[in-house]
Amino acid sequence: GLGYTMFVFLLIYVLKTTQERENRLNQAIEKNQAIIQNLAENNKKFEKVEKDVEEIKIILKK
Repeated sequence: GLGYTMFVFLLIYVLKTTQERENRLNQAIEKNQAIIQNLAENNKKFEKVEKDVEEIKIILKK
C-alpha cells in the first residue's frame, strides 16, 4: 500500500538525483582534464623559452 508507494517514489527520486550528480561530476572531470592538458602544453612552451634563454646567456658570456 502506502509504504510500497513511498518506497518506489523514494527509489526513483534517489536514482534520478544520483544520475544528475554523476553527470555534473563527469562534466567537472572533463573540464579539469582540458585545463590540465592546457597547462601541460603551456609548460612545454615555458621549458622551451627557458632553454632558449640559457642558450642566449651562454652566447653572451663568450
